[in-house]
Amino acid sequence: MWARGDFGERLGLGAEGDAVGYGHSPEQARAIEVQDGEGSLDYVLACFDALEYYLDELAAFDLGDIVDEAWDPPVSRGARLVSIVDDAIQHLAQASYVLGMPQRG
Repeated sequence: MWARGDFGERLGLGAEGDAVGYGHSPEQARAIEVQDGEGSLDYVLACFDALEYYLDELAAFDLGDIVDEAWDPPVSRGARLVSIVDDAIQHLAQASYVLGMPQRG
């Protein structure tokens, strides 16, 4: 969704916004400032829409399919989806926390 919707460019995050974020130095992480709250919400909603579309295409038995054999035990589609949703919820909670912080000034 990030690349398809051109959200990195739309939100003006530069090279740091194009990276996954792992391995960013503290300076690189601090350089990412989102000024477009509406664009951020559009990204979240686009991701929810894509997830809903994907889930609508699945049957219950598809959730047991192994999608990653690099782990022990191998990861099923259902477990991976729960992991992805859990990660997204954590990021939304972090954003909510930051938005609720008092501004210094």
